[in-house]
Amino acid sequence: MMASDILSMLRDLLIAQRDSPELCTVPSGLLEQAETTLATLKKEHLQTGDESIIQKHEALVTVLDDLQEERAERIWLMAYHQADDVRAMNQQERFIFDILTENAAKLRGIA
Repeated sequence: MMASDILSMLRDLLIAQRDSPELCTVPSGLLEQAETTLATLKKEHLQTGDESIIQKHEALVTVLDDLQEERAERIWLMAYHQADDVRAMNQQERFIFDILTENAAKLRGIA
């Protein structure tokens, strides 16, 4: 899959996440493909010095950062409100969610 395809999929996911009060499911393998593409783009830029390659790299990094921020906000809200639907979370997000849920309960005085 080309960098532009991955960027497009990530942007679509980011828009969907921003528009949804729920946590959106990340398509299987998408984040891994994005990480692989980032490494490839970095390598190509080092070999060629082509600035358009680094611009693609920066665009991917930006959308990944924005997506991570949106998902983090949803996870915090879910933890604070003691949500139990965690199907759209990856393993790391679930671990963080469990910790946040415990802390949110303490903040709300119900633990």
